[in-house]
Amino acid sequence: MAAAFIYTMAYRLRPQDGITPLRLVLTFVLDHIVIWSGASTFGWGALIGLSAWLAFVAAINVPQYIYENRPFKLFAINNGYWLIGLIVAGGILAIWH
Repeated sequence: MAAAFIYTMAYRLRPQDGITPLRLVLTFVLDHIVIWSGASTFGWGALIGLSAWLAFVAAINVPQYIYENRPFKLFAINNGYWLIGLIVAGGILAIWH
């Protein structure tokens, strides 16, 4: 249990305690990538978001799912959320600047 960080303490970290700051960091990095690329339309920003998903999310999680022998549907559920989020965020950031 200790290896999986499962504790029976009185206070447990909730998922939202760490996710929001990490989302802000990821959006900050995505914003800089959009600025550096010069994307000015939603389509180009969405392409940058797709590229960021491939580089930061899929490249890390695909080997993990392969080695852990997890089903593809689980990969699609867990990482499809990030795919849609990064595509939409990239598009919005591109037209915002």
